[in-house]
Amino acid sequence: MSSGMGSRTADKGKAVERTENTPLLSGQTSSSRSCDEPLDAARLRSTGASSPIPLWRRHILTALLVLFTAALSFFLVLALLAWSFVPGRSEEAELARGVVWRGPERLDVINVTNDGIWVQLDGFVGVDADWMLGIGKPTAVDGERGGGAAWWESLRGSVGRWMVRQVGEMRVDIPDSIELFASPPISRNRPIISCGITRSLPVPLTPSLRSSYPPIFPPHTDNPDVPAWLTHVSLVSKVSPIAHPEELLEFARRSWIRRKVAVDIRVKEVHVSAVHVSGWRRYIKTTRRDVTVPMEFDISQPLSLLGTTDPPHV
Repeated sequence: MSSGMGSRTADKGKAVERTENTPLLSGQTSSSRSCDEPLDAARLRSTGASSPIPLWRRHILTALLVLFTAALSFFLVLALLAWSFVPGRSEEAELARGVVWRGPERLDVINVTNDGIWVQLDGFVGVDADWMLGIGKPTAVDGERGGGAAWWESLRGSVGRWMVRQVGEMRVDIPDSIELFASPPISRNRPIISCGITRSLPVPLTPSLRSSYPPIFPPHTDNPDVPAWLTHVSLVSKVSPIAHPEELLEFARRSWIRRKVAVDIRVKEVHVSAVHVSGWRRYIKTTRRDVTVPMEFDISQPLSLLGTTDPPHV
């Protein structure tokens, strides 16, 4: 027992021989940082900082950021283009000027029933697409389309006319009857005639009309008032007189004196859609309610309904 105590006492008294690899602190374990470990890695571990991003990952993030910015800019330009075609409040009343009608060239009575008179009406119709989209305006006031920078108007014109060529033709459906009001009114502001169209009305869209003037008149008519870009249409309609006979006779007499039939066409509801509904064309559709379109029909030429150029008897 004494020998063991003596040996431990002797060990305590021994001096520990220090070398270059001996730790300065006696409590440091073998798991401590060795002298061969890089200083930067040790500092990053001690501060808890993450390792740097690899170069290839930086390139991928940069490419994704560029693609996202390009896509966002593209959709922003598309939204601005679509908004630039929307008419302002001051232009909505003038949109009817884009729909051009010439006629009637012929008016035949098909049948007479208790409900009304069935007639076939032939004429020419077309839509000035540039006018409807506000393309090609030299100047524009506040609230109107057009009148922007040259590059912007050129872009609007190219995109708008390309879309019109892709659509080609529109279809107009009128579920309710069409009411014709005398312009100006005869006695009371009520319709004189009610018409019903049995089928859809095809209406062609024509772009770039301002670049094709003067128009070449079609060979199928000798009327100089019919431009070449209008398309011949034939409608079958049921006509029902509504006004009193005295009002109808006054309307006929006044129209014959002026050689023109001036009416305000009022429709409760109109559905407009593309004829070809494949792809994105199926989304081209709109509904307008309480539509009023002033129109004049030239009766200087004899019609098959009248059969003579003599004035009607009153």
